[in-house]
Amino acid sequence: MRLKNKFQSSFFLTIEVFKTLTVVAACCVSTSVLAAPLSLDQYLNQVRSGNDNYKASQLTGDAAPKKAADSELVYAPTVFATIQSAVDKKEVLPAAQRGTETDYMSAQFGVSKVSKFGTAAKIYYNASHTKIHGTSNMYVPQPEWRETAPTLEVTQPLWKNALGRDLEKTVELQSGQANITKLTEQLKRKVSMSEAEGNYWRLVLARESLRVSKENLERAKKIVDWNRRRVSKELADSADLIQAEALGEIREMEVTMAVDEERAASYAFNTSRGDPNPSVKEELIKITRELIANLPLPTRTAEREDLQASIQAERLTDIAADLAESKYQPSLDVFASGSLNGRNTTSYAKANSESQKAKHATYALGVKLSAPIGGESINRLRAGFTSDRQAAALTLQRKRYENDREWTDLTLKLQEGKSRLTLTQKIESTQLRKLNAERDRQSRGRSTMFQVMQCETDYAASQLNVIRNKAEILGIIARMKTFGGEG
Repeated sequence: MRLKNKFQSSFFLTIEVFKTLTVVAACCVSTSVLAAPLSLDQYLNQVRSGNDNYKASQLTGDAAPKKAADSELVYAPTVFATIQSAVDKKEVLPAAQRGTETDYMSAQFGVSKVSKFGTAAKIYYNASHTKIHGTSNMYVPQPEWRETAPTLEVTQPLWKNALGRDLEKTVELQSGQANITKLTEQLKRKVSMSEAEGNYWRLVLARESLRVSKENLERAKKIVDWNRRRVSKELADSADLIQAEALGEIREMEVTMAVDEERAASYAFNTSRGDPNPSVKEELIKITRELIANLPLPTRTAEREDLQASIQAERLTDIAADLAESKYQPSLDVFASGSLNGRNTTSYAKANSESQKAKHATYALGVKLSAPIGGESINRLRAGFTSDRQAAALTLQRKRYENDREWTDLTLKLQEGKSRLTLTQKIESTQLRKLNAERDRQSRGRSTMFQVMQCETDYAASQLNVIRNKAEILGIIARMKTFGGEG
């Protein structure tokens, strides 16, 4: 019985230990997951979702082509209606023939539309009621009547806005302006992403610089302690201790500067993603030689958005100039109209029935001409728009030149930066070997503390040069991404 109880106790104890180990393992796994470094892509996604300027730019860019539909409404059908009541009591003679008062009521409603060929059509229905008071039946046997008149009017421009070209250019102008806005906002978002990427790498390198500065400070403290012990034993001069302390103070200043840079980099990092916290708690990826060597180089897929906007602006300048010149062109329109008139003294229905017989139809056909007499003013206007066209072409030419130069410059700087990085990394390795060798010589009394301190300074400078070159390369790559995808 005792053996059985002892076995059960051991069994339950084993289960409890297993549960505890499971919980600990789960906590370790969750901690490792939480401690996973924040990648660049994850950070940029945070910027897209947390940066209000980025989101506002996205909304503005999306809204631009939708608002361009405003110009297309010129082709949309328009419903119109007019209701009028009038009383005319002015004195007319002879009253028996013309009455002492005329009451008039009318209603008109219809639809008008402009086609893409410039043809303006209007179809409407007009109904009216007229009553004349104070007349003699001998002169006016029907002093009250009702009229209906379905009417169609068509106007076709033959010169100004011929075939609807002015309306078409107006639509194209507004659509082009909306497209420029969209391109501008796209470039703004790319620049925002480029700046955010630069802030990411800035913080990574600031932390690396801080780490290096702290390591250098620790080495400097060890040198100070070592020299203090030697001076206390009268194995070295006090000058060696003073030199070591001076080196330690320099290293402390470097750490202070690195801490300040890390704080500023963290602030910029969080500002890009809309985080109000002054510090960054997440771990970031480490920059290794393999990471730098394997970074995909951005490609120039097409014209950047600012160049596309300049191309669009040049075309819109031509359109605006054509519209301005067309504004003062002669207007020559041919028009036609037809009305089916019906009249009855008592009923609108009978008047409508009468109008459908087309016995009393009214037809009209004509031509309208108007031409401004501008003279010299119109010539000056044309000269001004000619200058605008030339200016837009030169602006586009310069923008294309600047884009090509910027891309070429970034490409050359990237190549030069990579070459410098390879060289500075070799120098860093050489400086470390030199420092270790000098420390060994100094420990054997074959070198001075000043020489060791000089090697320490050279090695620290080589480390910081490597970090600066990495920052330069990553910043160039971030800028190059504005010429291609969003990064």
